Amino acid sequence: MNMLGKRIKIYFDDGERISWKEGCVSSEDDYSITIDNRHVIPRGRIVRIEVV
Repeated sequence: MNMLGKRIKIYFDDGERISWKEGCVSSEDDYSITIDNRHVIPRGRIVRIEVV
């Protein structure tokens, strides 16, 4: 699914608890999603993605 440029709220496992980040998708590949060119989140840790 192509999400480039969409505003999302992404929930992920940060190792201690479920955290979330919100922002625009700046890049994505088979292994990770980058939000606002700052936060790289591995797809293996993603719990849920919401389009805002």
